[in-house]
Amino acid sequence: MPKVAKGWICADSRYVLYINGQRVQFGPAPFDPRHPEADPIDLAPYLVKGRNCIGVHVLFYGHGDGTWPTGKPGLILRAQAGREVIATDQTWSSSVDRAMKPGSHKRWFLRALQETDDARLWPQGWCFAGYREDRYWYQAIELDASPEQATVTGTYNNYLEDTDFEDHWRSTLRPRSIPMIRELLVDSRRTFEGTVEWTGNPNDYWDFGTPNLFEVKPAELKDALHEGSYVIHYELRECMTGWPIVYLDTSSGVIVEVSMQESVTPNQTWISPKFHGYSRHITMQGDYSFTTFDYETGGYIQLHIDVPKGAHCRIRAVRFKRRRMILDIEPSTQTNIAPIDSVLTAAHNSLVNSCQDVVVDGMARERQQYSGDGSHQLHAARQAHGLASISKRFLRTFAHGQMLNGVWFDSWPGYDRYARVGQRQIGATKWGPLVDHSIGFVCDHVHHWLQTGDREPYVENKAKILKFLGYLDTIRDDHGMLRCHSLGAEAVWMDHEAYKTQEQKQLALNLYEAYMHSLLAMIDGLEPRIDPSLKQNIDRFLKDGKLVNNPFAKTKHEIDDRALAHFIWLNANTEWDHEALPAAINALVNRKCTHSYPANSVWRHWAYAQVGRVDLILDELRTKWRNMNSIGECNTLSEFWSASPNTNDLMSHCAVSPTIMMHQAVLGLGNFRDGKLRLRPQLANLHKFAIKSHTPKGVIEFGAEKAGETHLCHLTKPKGLELILCSPIPLDHPALDFDFESDFENEFRYDLTDIDVLENFQIDPYPQNQLILE
Repeated sequence: MPKVAKGWICADSRYVLYINGQRVQFGPAPFDPRHPEADPIDLAPYLVKGRNCIGVHVLFYGHGDGTWPTGKPGLILRAQAGREVIATDQTWSSSVDRAMKPGSHKRWFLRALQETDDARLWPQGWCFAGYREDRYWYQAIELDASPEQATVTGTYNNYLEDTDFEDHWRSTLRPRSIPMIRELLVDSRRTFEGTVEWTGNPNDYWDFGTPNLFEVKPAELKDALHEGSYVIHYELRECMTGWPIVYLDTSSGVIVEVSMQESVTPNQTWISPKFHGYSRHITMQGDYSFTTFDYETGGYIQLHIDVPKGAHCRIRAVRFKRRRMILDIEPSTQTNIAPIDSVLTAAHNSLVNSCQDVVVDGMARERQQYSGDGSHQLHAARQAHGLASISKRFLRTFAHGQMLNGVWFDSWPGYDRYARVGQRQIGATKWGPLVDHSIGFVCDHVHHWLQTGDREPYVENKAKILKFLGYLDTIRDDHGMLRCHSLGAEAVWMDHEAYKTQEQKQLALNLYEAYMHSLLAMIDGLEPRIDPSLKQNIDRFLKDGKLVNNPFAKTKHEIDDRALAHFIWLNANTEWDHEALPAAINALVNRKCTHSYPANSVWRHWAYAQVGRVDLILDELRTKWRNMNSIGECNTLSEFWSASPNTNDLMSHCAVSPTIMMHQAVLGLGNFRDGKLRLRPQLANLHKFAIKSHTPKGVIEFGAEKAGETHLCHLTKPKGLELILCSPIPLDHPALDFDFESDFENEFRYDLTDIDVLENFQIDPYPQNQLILE
C-alpha cells in the first residue's frame, strides 16, 4: 500500500470525487473558463489492499450560472501512487448519468442546475471495485485540449456554444490557490408537518409555479407515510451553505422535492423558494440517503413527499453538510453591549456563507463575485480571519473578466454581465458592466496590499488597471467629469437607496475616482494628490457653501453619504483642505444626507471614524442594524434594511460593515497616507472591548475596559511589526517615547515597532466632528 498517493483533479464545470465508494471532495472553485484551477487530491487514506476504484461524477452546467459563464465539458486527473501514475486517458470508462436528467430548464438565469435525480436509474456500485460495466459504459474520449490548459482551448464542439478562443495560447491550468473547503455535518430540527391536497397536476406547479393548485393542512404524520402527499419542514440553527441530506426507508417510486429558504414566517405551512428552486429525487427501494449535487443556502428545508398507491416512505432524518472556508466558530470581537454582539455574530455568519471559494454577495440567490459593494467583505476576511489567499484569488479571478474596452464584467466568473452586454445593446436591462465596480476593483488591489503586504496581484494586473484608466478618459463630459449615463453597454450603479436619478450619482462617482487615484499613488510610493480639474469642478456642486448632488434639485436631502465619505477621506489623506469640509462633516454626522443600503454603509462608517464619531457607528449597530429581521430569523445580515421572511429579499448578504468597523474604527487599525500601519483606538461608550486582528506579520490582540472618562487598554502584537499608536492626548506611559509626537494638532503618535506587549495604557476619546488627518 502506498503511503503517499497525491495529485490533482479539475473538471468543467463541477465534480464529486469518490474512492471505493467514499465521497472525497467537491470542486473545483469557480474559475474563468480560460484559467481553471486544479484541486489537490490525496488518495492514500481511501485506498485498500487489492483492487481500488476511482470514480468521478462530473456536471457540465451548459447554461450560464452565477459562478460559471461558459466553457466546455471535460475532466482531468493525475496522481502518483508509489511508482504507479494514475491519469485520465482512454483506459478510463465513462457513462452518461441517466439518473440525473440532463438539459432541464433552469430555475432562473443565474442558477443553471435544476436537479431531477431518479435513484431507480442509479448504476448501483459504479464507484466500487468489482463493478461490472454494462453496454452503457464507453471508452473515455481524450480531448485535443492541452493538459496544461483549459478545456475551452480544444477544437471539439460543445452542444450549446460555438466557442473558439483566439488567444487560447494564453490559457493556463493552475494549481488551486486557496485551501479546500471544509465540510461539516449538522443536525436539523423538525418544525412542521402536514398533508397536501392537490387540485391540479403537481407537475404544473413544480415546472411553472402555477398558483392555487394545492392546500396544506397541518397534521401529525405517522412514522411511515402511505399513499398521499405530505410536507415536512426542518430548521437549521442558522442560515447555512451546503448540501441537505435526506435519510429514508422507502418503496420505489416515491417522489421527494427538496426546497430551501432562508427564513419563514410564523405558522408558515409551505416554503416557496427564491425563483422556485427545488431538487427532485425519485426513490429506489431500500434504506439509504440522498443529497443534492450542487449546494444550497438556507435556514429551513422543506420536503414535499408524494407517495404512490401501494408504496410507503419513512423519513428517518434530515441533516446538512455545511461548507465553509472560514473555520472560526465565533466572531473575533466581543463587547459589553448585547445588541452589538448579536449584530457581530450575524455578520460573522453572513461572511461564512458569502466568503467561500468565491466571494459573493449572497449564496442564496446570485452567487456572483462582485467588486464594489461585494468586495468590502474582503476587509473582514483579511483582518478578522487572516484569509489573504481568498483575497488574492479574488483579485486574480475577477481580473480575468476584463472586456476589450478595459471595463471589468463586474460579476466574474459568472453569467450575469456576460449575458447583459447583449441585452444592453437593445435596451432590455439597466444592468450593464458597472463602471463604479471597476473603480472599486482597482481599489481592492491597494487594500489587499495595505492589509497583507502583498503587491503581487497589483503587479500582475497593472497593465489591465492602466487599460481601465484609459477607458475612463473616454466617458468624460465637457467639464472633464465622468458621466453616469449614455455609456453604451456599461452602466453606473453606486447604490440601491442613496440616489433617485443617474444625474445624482455624478459627484460621488468622480470623488470615487479621485479616491482610487489617491490609493494608486500610495501603492506606487507617491504622495496622494487631487487632480486640479476636480478641484475646479467641485465648485459646480456647491450650493450655499455646501456640497450637493444637483444644485438645482429641491429635495429634503441634497447630498448622499457616499459622496460625503469620499470627500472627507480625500481631505484627510491628501493636501486638500476644502472650504466645504465643515459643512460636509455637519451633514454627515447630523444625518442630513441620504444613506446607502447595508453593504455600502461601510463608506459612511469609515467617514464617521475619520471625524471622531465612532459613537455614531455603535449607535447605528445597536439600533438600525440590530432591528434587521434577518438576525432573529437566521442569524445573518440582510441585503436591505427591511427584508421580509419568505420573500425574494436576500436574508444573507455580504453587508459586513459591523465586522470591518470593529477592526478599522473601534480598534482603529489602518494606514497613514504613506502606507504605514497605525492603530487609532476609538472606544466611544464601550465599557469592554476585546478583539483579534490580523496584520501582514501576525495577529494583534487588544483589550480595553472603561475607567471613568477614559479606557485602560492592553495590547500584544507580532514581534517586529512596524506599528504607530495614535492618541488625541500625550500618553503617560514608561514604555512610550514622548519625543515621538506628530505635527498634527489633534493627535500624538508613538512608534511601537520594538514593543511586543503594552499593558495598562490609557486611551481618551478624540474630539468630535473634527477631521483626523492621515
